[in-house]
Amino acid sequence: MRTPPVTEFEAAGGLVRVQLEGCHATIAAGTEAIANWALSYLGSWWPETERIAIGQTADRVDAVVTGCVDPEGYRQVVSFVAADAEPTTTFIRVPGFRRIVDGVVYAHCPERRVAYVHNPVDGTIRVVGPDESQVKLDTARIARMLVTNELEQRGWVVLHAACVIGPEGGVLVIGNKGAGKTTLSLILSSLGTRALLANDRCLVRTDGNVVQALPWPGSVSIGFGLLTGLGWAELAARSIRNGAEQHPFQHSDVAALLAAGSFTPRFGEDGRELKFEVMVPQLAECFGIDVATEGKIGRVYFPQITSQAPRGPARSVRQHESFTEHVLFGPASGYPNFLELTPVLPPEQRAATAELLRALGDLPAYEVALSLDAARNRSALSGGWPD
Repeated sequence: MRTPPVTEFEAAGGLVRVQLEGCHATIAAGTEAIANWALSYLGSWWPETERIAIGQTADRVDAVVTGCVDPEGYRQVVSFVAADAEPTTTFIRVPGFRRIVDGVVYAHCPERRVAYVHNPVDGTIRVVGPDESQVKLDTARIARMLVTNELEQRGWVVLHAACVIGPEGGVLVIGNKGAGKTTLSLILSSLGTRALLANDRCLVRTDGNVVQALPWPGSVSIGFGLLTGLGWAELAARSIRNGAEQHPFQHSDVAALLAAGSFTPRFGEDGRELKFEVMVPQLAECFGIDVATEGKIGRVYFPQITSQAPRGPARSVRQHESFTEHVLFGPASGYPNFLELTPVLPPEQRAATAELLRALGDLPAYEVALSLDAARNRSALSGGWPD
């Protein structure tokens, strides 16, 4: 399949090739902001990502994701889908609609006011909408999905886990939602010479008996309690007051409260805590946290939030089955295949996943008890890593 040429009009903001481990997708950015967001949001974790020249995609097999701020184009897709709409679920479990005609997938998400067109014949995906913030976010998400799909074809597995890399090796932090993955990974990253590779999900595979890890790009969500416990609340407030760029979907109440010096945890109407969304450049600029772009895993931590005093790592006897539920395939990833972009994984992937689960189960594993007091957690973990 040859990628069709991209015109100057479609890529007024430039072209960005998103790449990792020899896997590629190209973004044709309709505005400069869309290109810059991809370079920051994806390139901070996948540093091979780069700007390229118009026409450079013509001799490659990259899928092209075009992101355009186009209110009329958005309305046209919405109208076309509405004529024979099929309810679907779009990114992160948000309701939407789609229509498939001659293999071309048309879809839109009313809540986020963004529309999509996927033509599998030429490998193009268009993202259009009236709001630049939403278009740039979903354009980057689709490019990330395409690269991840190709990595999965090559034996990489998306794991619901945090990951920290240090001179002693890497540690995977595994647990269900609310177990304390972000808390533990950020505390570990703030101690000594360790770097954050992931706070929620990462890419892993085995190479012989070695478990390798790569980042899965995303922002880091930090609650006010953790910000305060790490001593970061005032630093976050200062960055907002100084006009630092914020995540496109930073809740306005979060920014206002932090800027006013109010660090008490707040909750939305749905009962979920409002959190500060931190982009990768802010981790270093605001909090002195470095990020890792690859690593080898030497141990596994299983955190748990308790009402008791925090406790440093204690050897665990968890079995291989403890890891199975944290492998993210299909709907479990929160990114459903509403655009028919996800290929069927080859049979070899089952074998690769089984081998990975075996290798993870053979790693030294530790239970870590965390309290709701981030400062005490930090003290309990400051004694170094266990042998």
